[in-house]
Amino acid sequence: MATPTTVPRAEKRRRLPSRAAADAAVTSLTLPRSLHERARVAALRLNWSFAELARTALSDWLAAHEPKATRRASR
Repeated sequence: MATPTTVPRAEKRRRLPSRAAADAAVTSLTLPRSLHERARVAALRLNWSFAELARTALSDWLAAHEPKATRRASR
């Protein structure tokens, strides 16, 4: 697994820019309580919205696990 990096706390609450919300899909997911609590605490510590934390984590995970050909095709 990749070495974790330190993410600095955002000065202003980090959220999805309003212009990007027009091209967004709303979804829901069920998380184990312990994972939700860890993510909630991390979002508060970073001053990010929970949704921004989830988007970033999912994006990073996909970047690490997608085949390289798929990543090039989606750009």
